[in-house]
Amino acid sequence: MEKQNHVSLIKKEARNGYAQAQYELGCMLFTGWGMEKDRREAIRWFLEAAGHHHAQSQNALGLAYSSGEGVRQDDTEGARWFRLAAEQGDVDAQFNLSCMYYNGWGVEQDKHEAAKWCMKAAAQGDPQAQCVLGSMYVRNEGVKQDLKEAMRWFRRGAEQGNPVAQHNLAVLYEDGKGVEKNLREAIKWYRQAAEQGLPQSREALALLGEK
Repeated sequence: MEKQNHVSLIKKEARNGYAQAQYELGCMLFTGWGMEKDRREAIRWFLEAAGHHHAQSQNALGLAYSSGEGVRQDDTEGARWFRLAAEQGDVDAQFNLSCMYYNGWGVEQDKHEAAKWCMKAAAQGDPQAQCVLGSMYVRNEGVKQDLKEAMRWFRRGAEQGNPVAQHNLAVLYEDGKGVEKNLREAIKWYRQAAEQGLPQSREALALLGEK
């Protein structure tokens, strides 16, 4: 009953033009939460909310166009919606736009633009963006190679529990790159990543004679 009441309230508020309610209704329709799944109808409500400059709805449209769920797949349109949301500061859209530039999906491939948007998302605390940004500093992609900066971003992602960031941080400690070599720290971070199921961390621990 409580779920039905919530759905009824969201529908009423969406029809009255409240952008957040329109977004929530779109999410419900997209996933089938509390109602029959209808992705085309979900897109309609995302578009309504996006017309009010609702950043989460713009990002949702970017995801829909990128994946082709509920609409015809169109990376160019996906990138356009990601940009609109990213420019409003939406952290998910900033990271998604970074991925579009990195891979050249819907936009001309540009590693510098990818790094710029990834940095914005990382600065807002997104652990995946922090991990990717760290890798870009290691590989000299879109930013000048800087292992100390890579170390800093891997650490921030690792401390939030991102297993790939934990593994990458461990590698730098094991190799003594960007930081003084420290096998104890390496093992600690490999173990945390391994506990989350990362196979390469389990392999690294085995090579170090650790379980």
